[in-house]
Amino acid sequence: MLSFEAFQVILLVVLSGLIAVPLTACWKLCRRTGRSGWFSLLLLVPVLNVVAVYWFVLSRPRKPSTCSKEAAGSRAALPEPAGRRHRAGAV
Repeated sequence: MLSFEAFQVILLVVLSGLIAVPLTACWKLCRRTGRSGWFSLLLLVPVLNVVAVYWFVLSRPRKPSTCSKEAAGSRAALPEPAGRRHRAGAV
């Protein structure tokens, strides 16, 4: 039979995982929309979590970010296709 201490450890691990998954997703969502990732900690407060979710959904993002800075820099460094360069020179 499982001891009470072992049950407590298992329960702690399971509950920590159940809290960490949405918290991590909210952290990434905050960072992607230009807010501080620390706003995701509002999900841990019982009444503020509902207010925070509505605020995240209904407010406009400060700076939309679709890709990381490294990926944007590498895309900017790619040469233009030959057809575009040729058309740009023609008047």
